[in-house]
Amino acid sequence: MKRVGLGAVLGMLLLGCGGGSGDACPVLGVPPVGGIIITEIMADPNATLAGGVAVDDAQGEWIELLNALPYTLNPSGMQIASGSKAGRLVCTDTVPPGRFFLVARSADPLSNGGLPKVLCTYDKVTLLNSTSASVPDDPIQAARHNHLQILASNGTIIDDVPYLVSGAGFPKVKKGASMQLCRNGLSSEYNDEGSWWYVSGVADTLDSTDLGTPGAPGQDCGAPDTDGGATVDTISGVDTGGEPPPNPAIGEIFISEFMADPKAVTDADGEWFELYFCGDAEVSLKGMYYQLDAKTPVQIKTDVRMLPGTYAVLARTAAALPAGDPPDALFTGSLSNSGAHSLRILDAGKLTLHEVAYGEVSATGGKVTAGASNHLCISDLAFCPGVTQVWEVSVTAFGAGGDKGTPGFMNESCGGVQ
Repeated sequence: MKRVGLGAVLGMLLLGCGGGSGDACPVLGVPPVGGIIITEIMADPNATLAGGVAVDDAQGEWIELLNALPYTLNPSGMQIASGSKAGRLVCTDTVPPGRFFLVARSADPLSNGGLPKVLCTYDKVTLLNSTSASVPDDPIQAARHNHLQILASNGTIIDDVPYLVSGAGFPKVKKGASMQLCRNGLSSEYNDEGSWWYVSGVADTLDSTDLGTPGAPGQDCGAPDTDGGATVDTISGVDTGGEPPPNPAIGEIFISEFMADPKAVTDADGEWFELYFCGDAEVSLKGMYYQLDAKTPVQIKTDVRMLPGTYAVLARTAAALPAGDPPDALFTGSLSNSGAHSLRILDAGKLTLHEVAYGEVSATGGKVTAGASNHLCISDLAFCPGVTQVWEVSVTAFGAGGDKGTPGFMNESCGGVQ
């Protein structure tokens, strides 16, 4: 499938949606190819609810999707297709940009394995658990044999994952565990490749005994190496095999969000900042520097890999982010939250690649608000970002503590729209 990277998708904001224009974003019913991404598949549930009630495939299968568009999406009428079957989605709501959403055989948590909110249901389609050798005669059905597809209401293929195709490198379907797309591979290009998928080992939600993270991102993984495959550190997302790729150049990496005054945890535990990469090939942050105010620059020693259109989060501690969603690397020092301050990202030669001043009303990054991050508006990231940079205070809550921000995920538009 053609990859729709974040930078390319956000370029659609040139149409005047969101950003600083004040125009409302339209609701799309027919997204472009790659605008909706398959991110998690539960093909063989084995859930047991409280009381020992078992959940079968007909009730417990589900798929997680990501709206990778900068627009609110109405997924009703879209289709799930696999092999000889296709079923239309019946949805109860629209999906804001940058949000994961669940489609399932059943929306009832008492019968579907205790899933969180299911936005859409579908019928007719059964997710196969193993490769099928019986190829349908119909050419359309044959093309999606051992694949899972998302189709627009008019039948256009939006995303296609060959998760059961022999030789594609996907992990085998495991009973009671979902198959997940790596968090740093959230695109319709990388989800074609089995090396970007893994079998979940994270306990499911509510009363279910299944493993998966329905409605939430998976873990970071290392990009596949050309010298025999990745060795993945699942805490840092580091690919420890092979030489790291080059650092990003000026104009390719930007400070996109920072939390200088968390409320859910202490400043010493909860401060973080986020970087956005908009180049055209994988890079590593290893060897680069960050600088807090005029203090001595600190080198990044972790081999943090970034793909085009992705984010990386550096935090004081892992407690800064929700459980199960560790930062890409840790940083030392403190993001002061009163008075005038600055944050810089520097290359290996200590040349400033991007800087944001904050702490005062007149500063580019604005004043600090307790319990909320300051973010670069999503429309500015569409231009990677351009000369004009508009920063606002985040309104989207993350984690159990209620702090606001989108660490590691698509920023809000101006005006708090996401």
